[in-house]
Amino acid sequence: MARRAFLSPIKEVAPPDVELRDLDGLVPYERNARTHSRAQIDKLKTSILTFGWTNPILADRDGIVAGHARQTAARELYDEGHALRFPNGAAIPAGQVPVIDCTGWSEEKRRAYILADNRLALDADWDPELLKVEFGELSAAEFDPALTGFSPDEIHMHLTGWSSDLDLSARDGAHTDGILAKIVVKVDRGAADRATAAIEAALKEAGIEFAL
Repeated sequence: MARRAFLSPIKEVAPPDVELRDLDGLVPYERNARTHSRAQIDKLKTSILTFGWTNPILADRDGIVAGHARQTAARELYDEGHALRFPNGAAIPAGQVPVIDCTGWSEEKRRAYILADNRLALDADWDPELLKVEFGELSAAEFDPALTGFSPDEIHMHLTGWSSDLDLSARDGAHTDGILAKIVVKVDRGAADRATAAIEAALKEAGIEFAL
């Protein structure tokens, strides 16, 4: 009974329609301030092929509001001869992508959301212990954790808690005077300042010369 009471109001709410639109008919926002690297587009392409199309592009009659990188990834996948699918495996017609229509927003609201869509997620942090558990269990199940979008170095760092890159010419440890070693420590963005201060204090206390 409780479940039915919970579900009944939801049935009265009309969810937004997800439309299929021609990819080439979606016009990118020419003042989109968010840039997308080659690495990000490649990760998106891999994600779409692995998980299906999970996040529709947001657009109105004037063009794309959110999803510029997904449009680029989809175009490259189609150009490479790939077929796109929904998460349930249903095929998406060639040359088309899922879209939610936000026609009706004011110009100011439209422009503000283009910025908000790219900015809001940046305030989130990661729980390092839970990441370690997730990466470990994915690896144990023989599912490639790199499909999450994390780099192999990031995954290694979260699994081991430490990442180092030593550029040493003497691998046997001899004749290393004057040779510099670079140590990379990766932490959550929100802890960067505290981590830098802690490392600096520890190196000073140990009497080790350094450059950050």
